[in-house]
Amino acid sequence: MAWRGARGCAMIDVKKGRASMTRVWRVFSLTLAALLLAMMPGIAGSSQPCAPFRDGKVDPAKLDSMLDAADDGRLYRIETDNSEFGFSVTSSLQEVRGKFLQVQGGMALDTLGIEQDQVLVAIRTDSLDTNCEYAEHMLRGVNFFDVKQYPEILFVSTGFNWVTQTRATLVGDLTLHGVTRPVTFDVQLTNVFGEQAVDTDTILVKATSSIRRSDFGMKAIPRLVEDEVRLGMHVQARKYYASSIAE
Repeated sequence: MAWRGARGCAMIDVKKGRASMTRVWRVFSLTLAALLLAMMPGIAGSSQPCAPFRDGKVDPAKLDSMLDAADDGRLYRIETDNSEFGFSVTSSLQEVRGKFLQVQGGMALDTLGIEQDQVLVAIRTDSLDTNCEYAEHMLRGVNFFDVKQYPEILFVSTGFNWVTQTRATLVGDLTLHGVTRPVTFDVQLTNVFGEQAVDTDTILVKATSSIRRSDFGMKAIPRLVEDEVRLGMHVQARKYYASSIAE
């Protein structure tokens, strides 16, 4: 039904007008949502394996290598909800265990042992969980992880040596508490059922190592807390294809 003004001019077709306004509102809403996502750090692109390592944190050549792996179908994105980076240290009272629950990154893997294998891992220190309020407060403080000053732990691989199709030695640079040191992990790779990971879209990676906390500038209360810290990374990762990457 059209409504005409006093001079007989067609002003508005009510049905068409409503439909038109509905389309305009939908376009506006989608555009606004896209802009908000782009402006909010940690949301836009957060699912991309390389996102946490941009802004000069990692050699761009390594990021290019990760993107090349996506073209080859060798890139796996760490699934944060199913991954953690744990540690344990012995004190005079008891063994202190903790874990970081925000683990991001990616792995370019090939059990044939080609040289392009890469692993990039970023860990949010404020995601620390120890199940003990006192220990967690102490570990978050300036004498240990100092989460306000050092919000991230980074691991960038420099070598990957496959021993078998399910076991490897992973060497890389660990940046912790503002200090970067070489670290070697023993790695076990399986599928989600604990079987050999062959031609599977989802893999489980278990990596263990040990460091001296004093090497990373954490030297507080040496008489109460031992220097050796045992590390354990439990990661679930899913194959990530080049078509999923937003340039």
